[in-house]
Amino acid sequence: MPSRTPVVDQRQRHARNRHRPLPRVDAEPSAPECGTSPPAAVTVPATTHAAVLARAFVRTHLCREHARWSLPEVTLVVSELVTRALFAGVQPITVELSCTGSAARVAVSDTAPDDVEHHRDSRLLVATRVAADWGREDSGGEPMVWCTVAARDRGSPTGPPSSGPPRTRVAPPWA
Repeated sequence: MPSRTPVVDQRQRHARNRHRPLPRVDAEPSAPECGTSPPAAVTVPATTHAAVLARAFVRTHLCREHARWSLPEVTLVVSELVTRALFAGVQPITVELSCTGSAARVAVSDTAPDDVEHHRDSRLLVATRVAADWGREDSGGEPMVWCTVAARDRGSPTGPPSSGPPRTRVAPPWA
């Protein structure tokens, strides 16, 4: 018969682990400075792990400034856009990431037909609610859906101290 760990020991171990701080989610130390490197791109396979790979790409390649101010929003947007591309049947999925001084731009390949009723696409709805701006373009013959995420401070509705005046957000036509 296998030996079992007494319940008391398991509870004590759980109590010790419960108070450990969570690891900090931050950009890699090798993350580029904003605007000093060319846009980064990656091609991820159209599998169930596509969004995971895209989020890892964003965490690794997003500049330090935007990782500090808007990493959760950018990873949410890339996850939603990659999942949308996966359901649209895009193979493989291309993810592009670029930064300006005030925003991070994410573009994902998307072959969904133009006549798709965007108001019924909840993934695009979530991404556009988080994004400051979004659109669809043909980049070198490959249709891309892009979103820009403005850098903003969690404690301030206007953004980081250097972001300037607050931007007016325009709601999508179906909102």
